[in-house]
Amino acid sequence: MTSGLSDEQAVYFLRRLRAARYKTLEDAEDFKTICFCLEELGATLAKKRLKGLGSCETVLLSQVSARSQTDLNVLFGLVIDARNDLAHRGVFARQTASRAVKLALMLEESLMPSNVQVSYLMSNDIVQILEFYTLEKIRELMLENSFSYLPYYKDGTYYLVSDAYVAKAWRNSSDGDKYVHHAPPRLRLKDLKRAKELCVTDDVYTASKKMNGSPAMVFDKEGEGRCLVGILTPFDLL
Repeated sequence: MTSGLSDEQAVYFLRRLRAARYKTLEDAEDFKTICFCLEELGATLAKKRLKGLGSCETVLLSQVSARSQTDLNVLFGLVIDARNDLAHRGVFARQTASRAVKLALMLEESLMPSNVQVSYLMSNDIVQILEFYTLEKIRELMLENSFSYLPYYKDGTYYLVSDAYVAKAWRNSSDGDKYVHHAPPRLRLKDLKRAKELCVTDDVYTASKKMNGSPAMVFDKEGEGRCLVGILTPFDLL
């Protein structure tokens, strides 16, 4: 774990960096979101207010391994220069976004606590299929978010609806059957995979074995009275 931070702080910044990285990947001109996160992390580590991103470099460098410091130093300088430049367009923006993402990844690795629990990596924003969703809506959600699976809750159990399942339903409707796209699909539970279930305190090694390559639903505790609090995908474990 990063020195100078509690587990709670480390997980907070791990989540902040991940969210900023995803936002930058969606919009290259928004790499400044990562910069804001780095400034907050630097000030927290230094335990004082720092003036600008450049003043965070020393304290952030101290958090990564000696082997990674040279790479971080170079990336940090390029990102600072880009932030001060007004030409955040086209190829320049994409190059800067790529560098900022690499910088975030290096710091995320240093923030990872030694005992990694599911709660540190799961997504709290659960996108799932509701009973009234049309086939068109489900397809749209998958395409917009690059999801391979969407959870579906029925009769006390969570199931996983795959992109292959949705694609088959979408393509198999004939030209005269296009109204099917605008109606809730007939989801046959026997054709769906049941979602694995995890607890927030499970470690990632246990979670990986349970998931077996598919997303899993995460609950706040085991047994009666539990609440769904997140979802963990194989991508989150990378």
